[in-house]
Amino acid sequence: YLRTNIDGFVDPDGELNSSSFKTIPAWGISYVYRSNHPDIIEGTAYHGFFPISPYSVRSVENVNPGEGTALQRLPKFGGPREWLRLVKTDEHSEFVADLFEYFKIGITFAGALRDIDYYDAEQLVFSSASSASAQIIAMCVKELRPDFKIIGLTSPRNLEMVKGFSYFDEVYTYEDIASSDGGKPTLYFDALGTESVSLCCFEHYRSIKRWWIYGQGGEKSQSKFLKINRRGTLYANLIDSYLYANRHGISDRDILDKSEDLNKKHDLERRWGTGYRTISTPRELYDLYTGFINNTHPSGERVQYVSPILKRT
Repeated sequence: YLRTNIDGFVDPDGELNSSSFKTIPAWGISYVYRSNHPDIIEGTAYHGFFPISPYSVRSVENVNPGEGTALQRLPKFGGPREWLRLVKTDEHSEFVADLFEYFKIGITFAGALRDIDYYDAEQLVFSSASSASAQIIAMCVKELRPDFKIIGLTSPRNLEMVKGFSYFDEVYTYEDIASSDGGKPTLYFDALGTESVSLCCFEHYRSIKRWWIYGQGGEKSQSKFLKINRRGTLYANLIDSYLYANRHGISDRDILDKSEDLNKKHDLERRWGTGYRTISTPRELYDLYTGFINNTHPSGERVQYVSPILKRT
């Protein structure tokens, strides 16, 4: 969720604390150190889209203390308002809170598939089956329909790890796609964004009822895939999940509660919550930025930024 084009997220006129806005934002948790709003309590944790910086000053609106939500007030922000949403997470584990948007996408996507009877498909295929997006959507689909077949595609490096999760019925490497059943009516979720893999999937799975590009596929890939199969689209993740949750009366608290259940059921915190490299210093942050922008960051490395002024007990 690091983004290099953040012109619409910063405060162009410096009305707020401009020095803390000029950094790449990312999904994560921030703790309220000082508050001038009666319903935003000091010490409270909120999940949201924040600048990666030791601290930032935020202005809020649409504060709902009952639901534990608010919006960051950035009048000139041009993106989806859902990106400005703050969700109180004090009553839930930090692990679940940190993955809130992934869980929201997975829970709502699985619900939408169930509501339209899975497009009459018999199996769902994921590329990048090791990614949080694919993993959480897969477990949520299995939660609603245990007999629906889930196939994961991944790299040789991640093969055994993905096989260890019960919500994947079959797992193959990208080089071994042809070993999977290509004749059944299929749903294809491209969480990888690599055209060569997706083109292999379109060739092998001969009856794709619906497909989605998520991740880095982009509009160019979408146009190319539409020439092969017109039953697909870019997956607008947060927008789609927000609309589904809103239509069905699913609150952010409902999402967090369900996420805690899934965390316990699949022992996710123990299995996922290790192996992070934690950074805090300006130099480490600079190296992260330049590595991401220049595409020199080690593939698959997980990095957690923790503010150097955050006091932890």
